[in-house]
Amino acid sequence: MSGGGPPRQASIAETIQTTDGFLRHAGREFLVVLYTSFRSLKLYPIENAQVQKALDDLAATTKHLLDVEKELELRLQGEFLFVNSTRLRLDLDNYS
Repeated sequence: MSGGGPPRQASIAETIQTTDGFLRHAGREFLVVLYTSFRSLKLYPIENAQVQKALDDLAATTKHLLDVEKELELRLQGEFLFVNSTRLRLDLDNYS
């Protein structure tokens, strides 16, 4: 006999783990597009197509994060990067 009751809701621990996983993935993506935007702006004028694409990617990535999280806080503490209190596992040497 199958359980015909309502679907099981995720526990708080499962919800936190899912949110952390999302933030780790989306936060890493956000940092990559942010870095790409900074590099493009450093190399080319704002009218350049590459700069415009980088800024469009940054806007889309930021919007996606804000749609899910409703806020975006980026913090560097020591050698650790945090997005909304979730520590990202990144080697900052990759971004220098």
